[in-house]
Amino acid sequence: VEWPGVRYFNDSGGARVTFEIVLEETTGVINLLYPTLGSRQATAGVENFDGSDGVSLCSPPGAPCPLTSGSRVRLTPRP
Repeated sequence: VEWPGVRYFNDSGGARVTFEIVLEETTGVINLLYPTLGSRQATAGVENFDGSDGVSLCSPPGAPCPLTSGSRVRLTPRP
């Protein structure tokens, strides 16, 4: 699933980002792709449907992540 040219939340300027999630159904692996992020900071991660469990790519959770354009993150399930 790709989100091309998305504006940052609460930003009326022209900053746009593109990101993509690739789900591997047979392995449960989640690939997060960030082809264009611009110069703004962002938070990133995944969580369940009600937000009670998740994984943040940032430390501490909710803090800006050190992601840059071209970043790729691979999340693999525990055996």
